Amino acid sequence: CSGLPSLNLSNFHTAKVTDMGDMFSDCSGLTSLNLSSFNTANVTDMGFMFWNCSSLTSLDLSNFNTANVTDMSSMFGGCSGLTSLDLSSFNTAEVVVMDYMFNGCLRLTTIYVSDDFSPDTGTNGSGMFWGCWKLNNGNVSYSENNIGIEMAKCETGYFTKSNLTPYVKWNADTKVLTFKVAHYIEGNEGEWKFNEGAKDPGWSIDEVKNYCTKVVFTSSFNHAKPTSCYSWFYCFSNLTTIQGIENLNTEE
Repeated sequence: CSGLPSLNLSNFHTAKVTDMGDMFSDCSGLTSLNLSSFNTANVTDMGFMFWNCSSLTSLDLSNFNTANVTDMSSMFGGCSGLTSLDLSSFNTAEVVVMDYMFNGCLRLTTIYVSDDFSPDTGTNGSGMFWGCWKLNNGNVSYSENNIGIEMAKCETGYFTKSNLTPYVKWNADTKVLTFKVAHYIEGNEGEWKFNEGAKDPGWSIDEVKNYCTKVVFTSSFNHAKPTSCYSWFYCFSNLTTIQGIENLNTEE
């Protein structure tokens, strides 16, 4: 589907899917993908999933549960338009193949990961960072002599440690409001931290209240413990779906 300019997959039900290999392969016309509503708990294969998505500049994988994934080979190969990747939600405990995972990501400068991205010593990862000429985490810069899985770490490799923060993200295109714990970059494109006490949240604005149709609590959000849920969905008159409510920890 090389001519496809956009995709709204906010209503895809993927809870039973086990194979996402090649799912978006050669979708070279896509400029952004928001997959924050995907349930990937049962997926084992993500090989070549975004292969040659060369126009992608934005990719939201904040809800990806990769605890059962065994194959990530060439997963982002040829994504030459991406400048950063937030893989904070990735758990690589079961992955055995990561060969050429970021192959040809020519503009990629930063890859954010948590401590759960820690490949086993037996994991295959040859050519993992081939052609990632601009990778630089402030400590280590790209070297064509070091492109294998041995560089898949933070302090002495190419990864950057995630600034994991609970926050809320609004997507005006898909009309989805997502609650997640991920690498947080404060901006003006619909990102808010939590409200405290009896104060309206930052997303309590007409643009969100009048148009939001779906709320997603990602699996990462179960690590968050908000102290207030005051007015979170007040007057959300078009809201029809709340996904992942079990990830809302209200103990505090």
